[in-house]
Amino acid sequence: LRLNLYFYSGIYMIVFSDFDGTITRENRELTPKFFEIMDLIGRNNSELVIVSGRSLSWGDFFLTHFPQMKAAIMEGGGVI
Repeated sequence: LRLNLYFYSGIYMIVFSDFDGTITRENRELTPKFFEIMDLIGRNNSELVIVSGRSLSWGDFFLTHFPQMKAAIMEGGGVI
């Protein structure tokens, strides 16, 4: 996983990312890198929004298990 994030002092940013194969491994495993990304974004007073073709129930999973996430875009953009 290669990550290039640039934060600007005092500017709130929203980072949008695909989930499967982008911030997970090919076998859909969450890695320590995912948690590093969450921490980095949180330390910079910004927000991560997962964008995925997965079902609505996965959006619920993200929002209930990662309280720092305030939004998820699921079902290929059909549900926000």
